[in-house]
Amino acid sequence: MIGLVVALIIEVLIIFNIKKSPSKSLYIEFYLILFLHGLKGVLGAPNFILYFIDMNNLIFLFLILLKKKSSKQHSNNKIISNSVLICVFFFFVIGIVTALLNGINISLILWSVRNYFRYILIILAVANFWKKEYTTKLYKSLLPILVINTIVSIYQYSLHIYSADNIGGILGVDFGCNSYSIVLFMIATAYYLNAFINKKENLFKFILVNVCVFTCVIIADLKAFYFLFIVEMFVILFINKVKMRNVLIIILSIIGFTIIYNICLSFYNSKNIFNVDYIKEYLTESSYSYNDDSINRTDGIQIINKLFNFDSEKTAFGLGMGAGEYNAYFSSNIYQVYESTHYYWFSYAWIYLENGFIGLILYILILVFTFKYIYINRIFKSRDVNVALAIIPTMLLLIIYNSSLRYDCAYLLYMIIGISLIYIQNKRRDNNELVQN
Repeated sequence: MIGLVVALIIEVLIIFNIKKSPSKSLYIEFYLILFLHGLKGVLGAPNFILYFIDMNNLIFLFLILLKKKSSKQHSNNKIISNSVLICVFFFFVIGIVTALLNGINISLILWSVRNYFRYILIILAVANFWKKEYTTKLYKSLLPILVINTIVSIYQYSLHIYSADNIGGILGVDFGCNSYSIVLFMIATAYYLNAFINKKENLFKFILVNVCVFTCVIIADLKAFYFLFIVEMFVILFINKVKMRNVLIIILSIIGFTIIYNICLSFYNSKNIFNVDYIKEYLTESSYSYNDDSINRTDGIQIINKLFNFDSEKTAFGLGMGAGEYNAYFSSNIYQVYESTHYYWFSYAWIYLENGFIGLILYILILVFTFKYIYINRIFKSRDVNVALAIIPTMLLLIIYNSSLRYDCAYLLYMIIGISLIYIQNKRRDNNELVQN
């Protein structure tokens, strides 16, 4: 009941501000999305609060269409490169046409389109309405959130009633809360690492953030985050100029990382995940269902080909958008029969099932070309650009690791990307105005 009341209050604030200050509504929505699982799992809110985001998206879409109709913006103010737009176009067209040819139910196709298009919509909403002041507020709020989350996570662990997979602090205690934790940690570590290097945040905050993050990582046994953090650190250090501060960070990070990692090993009596043999074991474990058809992080394509007798055509195009979809109200025949394979636990397997190799490649290329566009425009380098550049490569890893990019927590990552794109767009517009004047 408390969770529902809190969710309703947040939603009322979003709706109340959405017309007069859509940027503020987007800012508030960031936190609604972040705490969705916490409101459900910790405070008992019903599942239908998940659809508050869909209602908000429809309103934002309406506002965007109204703005475009009355706006005199020129085409050179586009938000993203043509390469990305082409990939997005063919991803949807091929997926929908394939689904129609394979007789997929229209409701499932529409649900699948909704699941992909909502992330495009959140980027468009950010591009049209986001104000810079809220970016600063957002990043500044991460530290207190992390501190509170760490305290609650430690308390949850002390109760000895939750498994590691269900310890998410204020982000939830039900299945899937770890995805929200990982997304929050990705954003926080990318921001604070970049901010510390550029002397925007002090050493104390930088250390405190990492202590909070890795305390939760240890408690929840989020082994994969070590790899995500390494990727982020490499990107941040690469795109910033080499200086003694960076070298110091590398040395301190290696020392701190070694200490924290050894604590983690002893905490759960775990194996060394950087051992080649264990990496092979971790990537090929049977998704906890222990049967031959259970998909893992490396053999999803092979098992799908076997189960569904994929020929060359199906290998290329899959079964079509919506073929494997499900929700609380309806589900596909494939989900009903093959739920135990856990194809929906891994984004790459789910995308391959529905869109084949072509769809999977297009999906990856959308992220790659987005990274390329932002990287090329790093002449406008800023906090917003650098954080997005650090996050996109980790999203490529998440495609294999789990299905985070298919669920609500992915909104948060796309919002960060959208903030970087609007920064670039605004800088381009300002430069064009200077040239014209």
